[in-house]
Amino acid sequence: MTHQRRYDPSTATGWEAARARWNGFSPLAREVTVVIVVKACVLGLLWWAFFRDPVAPHMTLDPKTVEERVLLPPTPSEAPNAHR
Repeated sequence: MTHQRRYDPSTATGWEAARARWNGFSPLAREVTVVIVVKACVLGLLWWAFFRDPVAPHMTLDPKTVEERVLLPPTPSEAPNAHR
């Protein structure tokens, strides 16, 4: 007969405590957590690879012009067939 020591999470420190909390979650919660962490890492890498620095610094727009184009409704000449 082998004697197995029962794990007591109150005495765990560091990685043992983290692993005990992780094992306390349901398999679905663990899987969703892993997917979200991986997705955040992939999005961070994509941002770092493509958007951290402007490719062409000389091609900048005046913020006021961008604001007007984005926030103001289109004029009738810009969108004659627009349906609302």
